Amino acid sequence: MNILAFLLLLTAGQPAGVPPDPALPPAQQQRSGLWIAGIAFAPDDIASATQEFEGESALPNVVITFTESGRVKFQYAQQGRLNDQLEIRVDGEIVASPYLMEMITGNQISISGGFTREEAAALARRIAPPR
Repeated sequence: MNILAFLLLLTAGQPAGVPPDPALPPAQQQRSGLWIAGIAFAPDDIASATQEFEGESALPNVVITFTESGRVKFQYAQQGRLNDQLEIRVDGEIVASPYLMEMITGNQISISGGFTREEAAALARRIAPPR
């Protein structure tokens, strides 16, 4: 799988038409969990997050697999942002800001960025902690 999510700097709030996640208090909406392009992804939006290795050099990356609700949110996050950066935050920390070079239509994205094996594994656990 070579789907790369290149992400960005965007607005601080939820885009019009996507309600804030009611499970998160307003003060924590930009800090807790996974946020892509200003949109919160609830635990139920994420089927899994795993460390995988890409290319001949076997560089570690994190692959996020969305549930159907997460796929819909991710599709919305991409609208009108082709060739823009899409900011990916986990617990308030920017983990990637790649450029969206083409629309990603599936239910998986891959975040790469020079992670060590340990960093990629830890990030995957932060995105989708064991249940």
